[in-house]
Amino acid sequence: MVIYNPILFSYCFVECTGMDNILQVDSVEKSFGDQKLLSDIYLGCKTGQVVAVIGRNGSGKSTLFKIITGLEKSVHSFVSINDRPINSSSTISKFINYLPQHHFLPNQIRVKTILKLVNCNRLFNHKLIQPFLNNKPKDLSGGQLRLIEVLITIYQPKAFTILDEPFNGLSPLVIDEICLSINEMKAHKGFILSDHRYEDVLKVSDRLFYLNNRHLKEIKSKKELKGLSYLPDYLTN
Repeated sequence: MVIYNPILFSYCFVECTGMDNILQVDSVEKSFGDQKLLSDIYLGCKTGQVVAVIGRNGSGKSTLFKIITGLEKSVHSFVSINDRPINSSSTISKFINYLPQHHFLPNQIRVKTILKLVNCNRLFNHKLIQPFLNNKPKDLSGGQLRLIEVLITIYQPKAFTILDEPFNGLSPLVIDEICLSINEMKAHKGFILSDHRYEDVLKVSDRLFYLNNRHLKEIKSKKELKGLSYLPDYLTN
């Protein structure tokens, strides 16, 4: 089942301003019943930056992203852009778009029509998209569909883009192209992303944070990740 993504399709013609923007997420608290998942989380990102959040399954990465985009309620959170609070989904979607883990493109609309709807006309000439312009999402493989979703989200004109597992199910060559696209577009926006392919995450990110036991910790080296038992010894050299 394809789940509609309001953060992608709402306000899809709002252009980036061209100015340097700062996104701040502060004092995030989230609980499920008596279990606290996120505690006093702060995360910042600015134009020209790729900020990565890694952590084990179930640590709360996707939940944090949904809170930032207004798709998940929290006990407490404060989200601002350029020191101006944004606290409704309709306002957030003007400035932030979001790639969820599930597929979200409408099944019955051709890819070329979707590109027009989400203001991504520049992708008509992208070498990885061109073969699928006349296809509908329902006719594509999972990997082909994911590629199109990732590139649409990267190139859509928003001030900030949040990517939840953008490399999942994609081949190394395609992942390299996605990293190139992120590096190209970060001149115009900021990125926050998460993925378990840590080598690709390290390659594309400017700052790295580890989410564990409800808190975020900034990581400066692979050795730190080994000390946190996130990486085995042989991968830290």
